[in-house]
Amino acid sequence: MANKILRFKGTFSKAVSPRILLHITNYFKRNKLRMSTTTAFFRNINQLNTIYELMPTPKKIFVFGCSSGSEVYTLAMFYNKKNANITPQIVGFDIDEHCLEKARRGIYSFEDLLYANNRPDESTAREVLEEYIVPRDDGQYRIVEKVRTQCGFNIGSVLDPNFIRNLDKVDIVFCQNVLIHMTEKENSRAIELLKSTVRPGGLLVIGGMRLSVKARMAKRIGLVPVTTNCCEIYEMQKDLRGLWDRSNVFNRPYYAMPPFTLTDDWQYRFSTIFRVEGSKST
Repeated sequence: MANKILRFKGTFSKAVSPRILLHITNYFKRNKLRMSTTTAFFRNINQLNTIYELMPTPKKIFVFGCSSGSEVYTLAMFYNKKNANITPQIVGFDIDEHCLEKARRGIYSFEDLLYANNRPDESTAREVLEEYIVPRDDGQYRIVEKVRTQCGFNIGSVLDPNFIRNLDKVDIVFCQNVLIHMTEKENSRAIELLKSTVRPGGLLVIGGMRLSVKARMAKRIGLVPVTTNCCEIYEMQKDLRGLWDRSNVFNRPYYAMPPFTLTDDWQYRFSTIFRVEGSKST
C-alpha cells in the first residue's frame, strides 16, 4: 500500500507547481527571532551520506530550528537504515510550541512527505520513508514507533545563552535554514552558542546562512570546514538555489542561494559541515 501511495513524482506531485516552495513560507516573529516554520524529509542525501562517513556511530544529536520534526525523524531513519544497531538519541529544539506538538505526534500528511520536486535522489528518499512510515485510515502517515522513541522535542532558542549552557555537549549539532532569518549580530551570538554544544571533534552542520557572514564567523571562532562533497551538497539544495536562478537582483528573496564558485574562501562559504576544535580539514 505504501508503495502505491508514496509515488512522489506521480500524479499528485504533477499537480503541485515546483514554484510553490512549501518549505520557505509562513515566516513569523516570536521572541524577536524570525525563522521558518516549514521543513522537509530527506532534503539532502549527499549531506547525510557525508555526515555518516564522518560520524557513523553518534550517541546524541541536536537539531535547532527543528520545526515540525522532519529533519529529526530523517536522521533517525537514516541511521537506522545504515545500521540498525546504531540508535542515536536525537533532540529537536524550536521556539514554536505548535510545531513541536506536531513533531511529537509524528503524524504527517501526504503533502508533508513531498518536497515539491526539489529532492534530487527521490528513489532513496522513497525507499527509506516507505520502511519507516505507516499509513493511517484517515489518509495520513505515522512515523513507526522504533524511530519515534529515539527522538525528543523541546522548546529552545539558539539565542538563549541560559538555555544553551544547560545542554550536554553532543556529537553532531544541526542548525539549517534558521540563521539566514537573523541579523548579523544574532548570527554571531548564535554560532558561538551552537559551537559550545558540540563535543571536541564533533560536527556542526550549518545550512542556509549568508555566505560571507558564515565564512567570516566560522574563521573567527575556529570552525574547520569539511570540504568532502562540498559542491554536491551545496548544489543539492535545489529549492533555495532555484530561487536564485529563477529571479533577478531586483526581486530575489534574501534567502536565495547563489551558485557554487571557487572563491578564495570557498571552503568556509560553501561548506555546510564543520568540525569543532582542532580537527584537520577533510
